[in-house]
Amino acid sequence: MLLSCTLFVAFAFLAPQEADVAAEVRKAVSQDRLRQTVRELVDLGPRMGGTQSGTRAAEYLKKRFADLDLQVQTIDDSELATFEPREWKVTARQGDRVVELQSAWPYLFSPAFELEEIEILALGSPTDERAKGRAVLAKGHVARGYARWAASEAKVILCAYPDDPESNPTWTPVFRLRARDGAAPVPVFGISHQDAERLRSLLETGAVQLSASLRAEIGKGRPRTVVAEIPGRDRKRFLLFCAHGDSDGGGPGADDNASGEAVVVEIATVWKQLLDAGVLKQPAVSVKFAIWGAEIHSTRHFLETEQGAAERIVAVINYDQAGTGAERDAVYVEPDDVEANKPIVAAFHRVLKRHHEQTGFWGEYASNKSLGGTDSYVFQSERATGGRIVPAVTVFSSAWGRPTRVEPTPGIEQPGWKGKPDEIVVDYSRVYHASGDTPENTTELEPANLERCTLAGMLGALEYLTHR
Repeated sequence: MLLSCTLFVAFAFLAPQEADVAAEVRKAVSQDRLRQTVRELVDLGPRMGGTQSGTRAAEYLKKRFADLDLQVQTIDDSELATFEPREWKVTARQGDRVVELQSAWPYLFSPAFELEEIEILALGSPTDERAKGRAVLAKGHVARGYARWAASEAKVILCAYPDDPESNPTWTPVFRLRARDGAAPVPVFGISHQDAERLRSLLETGAVQLSASLRAEIGKGRPRTVVAEIPGRDRKRFLLFCAHGDSDGGGPGADDNASGEAVVVEIATVWKQLLDAGVLKQPAVSVKFAIWGAEIHSTRHFLETEQGAAERIVAVINYDQAGTGAERDAVYVEPDDVEANKPIVAAFHRVLKRHHEQTGFWGEYASNKSLGGTDSYVFQSERATGGRIVPAVTVFSSAWGRPTRVEPTPGIEQPGWKGKPDEIVVDYSRVYHASGDTPENTTELEPANLERCTLAGMLGALEYLTHR
């Protein structure tokens, strides 16, 4: 009887303690601070690795972590090709009528240029001889067939792709031009469906002249990664929160990935505040926070140069696209089909289930199979890690630019999923890799995503460290 009473008292003590910590974390997370961080990062520019805006972002993050009195390290990663657009303008003129194509956004590695008053034609094929020496409003996916369009010797190419009011009404996707030795031979601007329609209306009534210019820096640079640390009782091993700090699509990058950066900074802020207040004890292992200078590139550099990192990391919690969702209000954790991830996915599921549909938490959640394409997967590459598969998950509210359907992993229940039981539908961003990836279209519209992803990651980490 005494043993039974002792067990009852122990469990009665533990459950409220965990509930109290969760309540304190919930109270400390600031949606306003998360939104402000996204806005401040986007204001710095596209933040491409190795560029001036990337360096400004690294300095901003270094200060944010230093202001928390954390130990901060800056890493200059290995060199890569860089592109940073500085200023551009695209204007159509027909007689006295002047139309500025405000949605125009340069594709990555478009060369710097300046053109005054050249004729523009709407053409469907790069083999049309009329393209030579003119500006072209092109049909189709120009980046995919860029070599043929470049061979047409057009002076500048405008592209509305996909050309429909649903996909890009007032913004444009931004694509990378494949070129040797830096700059591509012909500049390409994406434009919105709305601007393309305005331009076509002009062309139907007569000749149209185009003036356009682009100032851009193209070269090579070293992305700058920022790593901060809360020391644990064991300083050799560490749990790592991370997010890529560049707008790898080349646009403003609010959701992809200032949202992920903001969540990592917020978790560091809340963890330090609760540590200082005595709500949290010094963790058993150190907790590190990394913002990669360039997605995947910098993660690989870290594993190659940080001595024994793959052996010392107890788990990685990565953030990518944590700021919006086109159709659902869900928190996702991936991947759940990697053997090394089973303990951390299980910890997340306990937390996600415990707080399911509570005020301020998530109404829907799921874990899903590997989607790829983000930094957590580098830690599961034996080539990158030297043979060890590091437990590594990504927490997010959307992925890619269209819905992705994934089969649930056999043997893992999904009690928080409200869709079909045999299918996980991963939500998406309407402005993925687009000029419309701004705070106004993402984190300002749906700030609860930032808050939910912050809570899931921090509480999931605490659960994992406590019960692993």
